[in-house]
Amino acid sequence: THDRITPSATALRARKMLPGARQVQLPGCGHLPMYDDPELVAQTLLEASG
Repeated sequence: THDRITPSATALRARKMLPGARQVQLPGCGHLPMYDDPELVAQTLLEASG
């Protein structure tokens, strides 16, 4: 990812503190993935929600 605000290592630490959470890296997206690739974000959310 290209997130300059929340590095992957920080996101990983946060995920470990949230039981049941999962981390998904969205290729080509930065801190605001819904602006970078709205279709990819929508598809990812739909897949995660079942």
